[in-house]
Amino acid sequence: MHKLSPELINTICSLGVDQRYSVMDNYPEFLDGAPVKPSTTTTGLGVDATKKCVEEWGGDPSRIGLLVAATNTPDQMLPCLASEVMGQTHGLLSRSLRTVSMQSQAALSC
Repeated sequence: MHKLSPELINTICSLGVDQRYSVMDNYPEFLDGAPVKPSTTTTGLGVDATKKCVEEWGGDPSRIGLLVAATNTPDQMLPCLASEVMGQTHGLLSRSLRTVSMQSQAALSC
């Protein structure tokens, strides 16, 4: 944290987010100008979070009526993160599930 400005630290802390993840294996080097070396994707994080959420809940996934996907850093603008998560959780979430995708927003929940 000593390399971040007090303003940035305050902004991050005020978001109410307990954990944040980076998909870069080389974040410090990236900040110094090196090309990105991704370890996963935003969609991959969303899929993993969705699976974990359903597993920890232990309920029937067909009872889920809405998937809200929000991120500041989508892999791509279209299709949106929610559509990508739906596509990569085939068989877990109902195809009739409603989705809300908020680009440039922050987290994933179901």
